[in-house]
Amino acid sequence: MSRCLGVGAISGDAATSLTNCLVNHLTVARGVTTTFDEGGITVVVRDPRVGELYGNELVRAVLAHQRPP
Repeated sequence: MSRCLGVGAISGDAATSLTNCLVNHLTVARGVTTTFDEGGITVVVRDPRVGELYGNELVRAVLAHQRPP
């Protein structure tokens, strides 16, 4: 996050911030789709580029991946 903040990739909009940070700045994924609903936020990371090295654990750690109960 600090790397993205430092280059201005974080804005007031969560969807834009995730795309700017993960896709455009860090280049750890080819795309990010964000869906908001009353139950929370669903983030889908498309084609994570670090999956082969870390088994997608890095992407999960960046997003603090949690599944609803």
